[in-house]
Amino acid sequence: MPSSYVSSHFHIVFSTRNRELIISDKFQPKLWAYTAGIATNHGMHALAIGGMDDHVHALLSLPKTMSIAKGTQVLKANSSRWVNQGRLPRFEWQEGYFACSVSRSQISRVMKYIANQREHHKKIDHADEMTQLLKMHGFSPQNMPGSYVSSHFHIVFSTKNRERSISEKLQPKLWDCMAGIATNHGISPLAIGGMDDHLHALLSLPATMSIAKGAQLLKTNSSGWVNQGRATRFEWQEGYFACSVSQSQISRVMKYIANQHEHHKKIDHAGEMVRLLKIHGFDPQS
Repeated sequence: MPSSYVSSHFHIVFSTRNRELIISDKFQPKLWAYTAGIATNHGMHALAIGGMDDHVHALLSLPKTMSIAKGTQVLKANSSRWVNQGRLPRFEWQEGYFACSVSRSQISRVMKYIANQREHHKKIDHADEMTQLLKMHGFSPQNMPGSYVSSHFHIVFSTKNRERSISEKLQPKLWDCMAGIATNHGISPLAIGGMDDHLHALLSLPATMSIAKGAQLLKTNSSGWVNQGRATRFEWQEGYFACSVSQSQISRVMKYIANQHEHHKKIDHAGEMVRLLKIHGFDPQS
């Protein structure tokens, strides 16, 4: 896998300052459309944008080099600047935001949730909606308006040319080394495992880190550790695969990584990668 394949989706929510009810019904479609345009102009893809008079929801596909903090900052800064052209009083977004990674299997559900905001808010206001979202993702809702980010990725990379160079003896040491590297760079490793020619990891990234940066840190530092005093040079393949993971899918991915040895009694790594790429809409031939 010399190329990188990244499926990075996030559901983000941010409110008007002090949750003021200032995005009128008439203005909402214009603001949602302009915000989608901002996303496109900065390399993102807005799969869905909607909301109410005091907040906006967006489902975004981010480029691999962009962190969710950067993506959100770009949307908020540019949209508020546009709204404020010739406007009094001043329009502002709340300082913080909520964001969570979304698995590909959950995209249609999130899109439907965003499309149905008006019906949804006949039953619950935005404050209670945020309390539900925060609790669902393990946060305390007492500290708003801070930022709350749940950013999880399943990442896979192979040895160079898929050489079987990670012996069973080396595997637990390398997995532990990778976990330490992750922790030292602010990444939380929820699961790491693999076989003699590849590695899987489930990582929780800080809001300010892109998946490209996380992958680069792990690959560079781990290969450096392996090569200490080693005669035959160890290298990872240049590319990698990564996909965002919803909170509800974390335990499933952890189990998948833990069961790699059983899994690969039925399928080799090449077959595994073809299947992962197809699931996430990539062409394995490219």
